[in-house]
Amino acid sequence: HQHKVVWTGDFVKYIGGQTAGLNAGYSQFISGTGPDSASNTGVLRLSPWISKKTGEYLYQVGVGLVPEFVDGQLNMHIYPRAGLQINIVDRVLSAKLGIDGYLQENDMDRQAGENPYVVPGLNLRSTSHKFIVTGGLQGSLSGSVSWDASLDYSLVEDMPFYVNDTVSPLGNRFSAIYDDYEGFRLYGELTWQYSDRLWFHAGQTIHKYNLDNEEHPWNLPLYELDLSARYNLRDKILANMDLFYTGIRYAKNFDAPADPWALDANLDLNVGLEYRYTDLLSVFLRLNHILGTENFIYYRYPTMRFNLMAGFTYSL
Repeated sequence: HQHKVVWTGDFVKYIGGQTAGLNAGYSQFISGTGPDSASNTGVLRLSPWISKKTGEYLYQVGVGLVPEFVDGQLNMHIYPRAGLQINIVDRVLSAKLGIDGYLQENDMDRQAGENPYVVPGLNLRSTSHKFIVTGGLQGSLSGSVSWDASLDYSLVEDMPFYVNDTVSPLGNRFSAIYDDYEGFRLYGELTWQYSDRLWFHAGQTIHKYNLDNEEHPWNLPLYELDLSARYNLRDKILANMDLFYTGIRYAKNFDAPADPWALDANLDLNVGLEYRYTDLLSVFLRLNHILGTENFIYYRYPTMRFNLMAGFTYSL
C-alpha cells in the first residue's frame, strides 16, 4: 500500500498588460512495508511564468523547477517552458510552437491503472519528460469544419515498459523495463459540425520511438485512428458511434529476443443509444466491440469480445 498527499496552488498577477503567475505543488508518497512497497518520495513543483495575449498572438515563457526527494536523496529536474500562438488569418488559420517538459510520478495508483497484473516489488521510479518540442497549425475550412495538425519531438528518461515476467509459471504477470528514448508524434484531427444535431470527428496519431536499449516500445501502438459521430435530437434521443483502429504492437520474448510476439492490429466499433424520457429518467443501450475481433490489452490478456449493456439512469 501507499499513501499519497497532494497540494497544488496557482497564483496570478496582472502587470502592465502582461500576466505573471506561479504554478506550485507538492506530492508526498508514503509507502508501507512488504513486497509491494515503493520508495518514500516527495516532489516539489515550482513553475513561474509570464504571458501576454493580443488579437494577433499569445505567448508564455517560464521554467519548471522540480526537486524530487527519493528516500532522502535529491534529484533536481529543470524544464524549459515556452509557447507561442500566432493568429495568421483571423478565425481561419493559426500557428503554434512550444517547448515543455515535466516529471511523471509512477506511483502505485498510476501503475495499477495502467497495468493491474504486475508482480510485487517493482521499485517504481519517476519518468522525466526532459524535452518536448511541439509545432503545428490549426484552422477552419468553413464555419462548420475545423482541423488541427501537430508534430512533437521529445526526449524521455526512465520510461517503464511492461514485459511478461519469466518467473510467473503462466507468464501472465508483468515486470517493468526502464529505457530512455527519443520520440516523434504526428497528430491530426478533423471536426465537422454538420448541424446542431449531427457532429463528426476523425483523428489519427503516428508514433516513432528510438530507444537506447530495447528493440520496441513494448505493448505500445505505433499507429492509432479514431472516427466518431454524435447525433442529438432535441436532447431526447442521443446516439453515438465510435470506430477505433490500433496498429500493431510488440511484446518482449525473453526466450527468443530476436522474435518478439506481435499483437495484431485491431479494428473495433462501439454504438450507443440513449432516450431521455424526462430530465430525471433516461434509458440506454450500448453495443461494444461489435466487430468481435480479437484484441489484447497486453500479451495473454485478451479483451472481452462483443458485449452489450442496457439500463436506465435516474437523478433525484
